[in-house]
Amino acid sequence: MRQLIRCSTATLVLALTLGWTIATVRPAHAYVDPGTGSYMIQVVAGLIGGLLLTVGAFWRRIFAFLRGGRRKSEERAPEGAPPSA
Repeated sequence: MRQLIRCSTATLVLALTLGWTIATVRPAHAYVDPGTGSYMIQVVAGLIGGLLLTVGAFWRRIFAFLRGGRRKSEERAPEGAPPSA
């Protein structure tokens, strides 16, 4: 019951803060030129490209981790077994 009260209190504080913020908004009188939109598109494209390159570089390790197995190069011979050539 106390956790429900804490959650309700936190929700009430968040709602009041959000309501106060929205109610007291003043105009910014700022100008965003068209180049800003282009810049944001470039940033998003760069992030997506970097993520894809990172995943591509480590794909085998990521797949092995998700599968729960080891890569062939990481498999070890049992103790006392002669090393394979």
